[in-house]
Amino acid sequence: MIVVMKNGSPEAEIARISEELSTRGLTAEKIVGKHKVVLGLVGETANLDPLQIQEVSPWIEQVLRVEQPFKRTSLEYRHGQASEVAVDTPNGLVYIGKHHPVVLVAGPCSVENEEMIVETARLLKRRGV
Repeated sequence: MIVVMKNGSPEAEIARISEELSTRGLTAEKIVGKHKVVLGLVGETANLDPLQIQEVSPWIEQVLRVEQPFKRTSLEYRHGQASEVAVDTPNGLVYIGKHHPVVLVAGPCSVENEEMIVETARLLKRRGV
């Protein structure tokens, strides 16, 4: 959810709203724009009624539900900029991101002991991974 604050909202009121929302298990991430301040709510918002959030303060202009899952990874959230991660490997840096080839990571989903991880690594190496 996104909470859009009215122009001129006092900083103390924004802090109070953020604190009240934290008592509901949410984190309010403040985003300051040229004309508006919005609070991006991080947490479980599926069962929240936007009208109830709006009643928290008269300084709230509107509350918008964000329907997109994984919003922090979306290009819209990242202002059109794809993320990129560099991972150091024995063969050098491997880049993961939109503008790079697909990277496959192989191995067990959990490690029970050292023998298991060494055997898995040997198996993968024999298979050219």
